[in-house]
Amino acid sequence: MPRENLAKVGEWIFQPGLYDTGGGIPYAWQRVGTLSKFISITFSRVASNRVDGAIAAVDWAFAKPLVDTSTLPAGYGTPKANHLTNQALSTIFAGGSFAVQKFGRTAGFTQGMVTSIDTTILVTYSRGTA
Repeated sequence: MPRENLAKVGEWIFQPGLYDTGGGIPYAWQRVGTLSKFISITFSRVASNRVDGAIAAVDWAFAKPLVDTSTLPAGYGTPKANHLTNQALSTIFAGGSFAVQKFGRTAGFTQGMVTSIDTTILVTYSRGTA
C-alpha cells in the first residue's frame, strides 16, 4: 500500500522503493538516503495541488552517492538534465505541440506530445483523487 502523506522527515529512502518491491522488510543495501522534505497532497477534487514530490538527502560511501544515477537496464540511454528558461519554453511551445519521451517505473519507455501547459487535471491515488 502506498504511504501517501504518511512519511516522516528523517525516514530512510530505499532504491528500489518498497512499493516497487512489494513491501516487506528491505535489505540494508537498498538504503540510499533519508527523507528531507515532502509536499503533502490534498485529496479533494477542488484542491489546488501544484506538486507531487519529495526530496531525499542522499547517503555517500567511498566518495560516491549510494543512489543509482543511471537509466534502468531496459532504458533508452544516458539521462540528461535540460534546464530551460521560461523564455525558451515559450519559444518551443509557440510552435504548437512538441514531442517528449520518458522512461518510468510503470509504463517503461513512452513517447507523447505536449499539447497543453498550465493545465488542471484530476489524478487518482490509492487514498483518493487530487
